[in-house]
Amino acid sequence: QLRERLSDKPYYRLVHAEADLFPGLIIDRFGDVVVVQANTAGMNAARTELVSALDELIKPKTILLRGDNPSRTLEGLEQEVVLLKGSAPEQLDVFENGLHYRADIMGGQKTGWFYDQRANRAMVAKLCKGRTMLDLYTHTGGFGLCAAQAGAAQVLCVDRSEHSLELAKYAAQQ
Repeated sequence: QLRERLSDKPYYRLVHAEADLFPGLIIDRFGDVVVVQANTAGMNAARTELVSALDELIKPKTILLRGDNPSRTLEGLEQEVVLLKGSAPEQLDVFENGLHYRADIMGGQKTGWFYDQRANRAMVAKLCKGRTMLDLYTHTGGFGLCAAQAGAAQVLCVDRSEHSLELAKYAAQQ
């Protein structure tokens, strides 16, 4: 309920690991699609219970497990990306701070989006009005595009991933 009150649309970080008393568990919500990272053996073992709880609480059409974080190997867990429920497109729309982004939930970094940076993107954007901004490690353009929308005079987004930059270009055209 708190997450829903903090966001005007159902696009948010539902569970933020230790901060929510669920060590190693991250759950991001993209409307009817939920992406789960279970990075500890305990959370990975609780997958069935997690799916049941998510079905009861928010009734998503799709639940995707992104179990490809290298830290899982420390727990003796396999690297895997598994559809736990429904079907998932490779990319999803994300609406944040008045912008329309695209996230790669199947092959992008972590869950495909960094919801935990929402407030930071908005704060940095306010500092950029009329200024030049260099957004290194831009991923899909979150900081840079937010700054451009807030009136930055010039923005340069840089990332080593061509795929991520294509997603940033998509968002810039929206």
